[in-house]
Amino acid sequence: SPLKCLTASFDGTSRVCLLREGSAPDDEVSISESGPVLSAVLSPCGGFVLAVCSGGDGSVRCASTGELEFYLQGWVSSAEYSSDGQFIAGASDNGIARIWCAKTGRGLHVLTG
Repeated sequence: SPLKCLTASFDGTSRVCLLREGSAPDDEVSISESGPVLSAVLSPCGGFVLAVCSGGDGSVRCASTGELEFYLQGWVSSAEYSSDGQFIAGASDNGIARIWCAKTGRGLHVLTG
């Protein structure tokens, strides 16, 4: 199966394309976000894009269509999937970290300190 390549840009977009041996990238999906994208990562299964924007917004979208699955509740400056893809961990500049369910976006824990 082809590899997926993900890019993030200050122009407010993330792009997912498929990489096949011996050919140019194809099947690009362009995802528009609420502001400049600081970081974007693929879920461990490759099916979802987790993006963090400069305004503190985090979102999870389908990597194949770009459709919004959910927004992360709470300000976030960085986020990452757990290795098993079950959770999303995010941190902010104000000393608060959060854990969300990666399937539903439901907040599970708020950590301070």
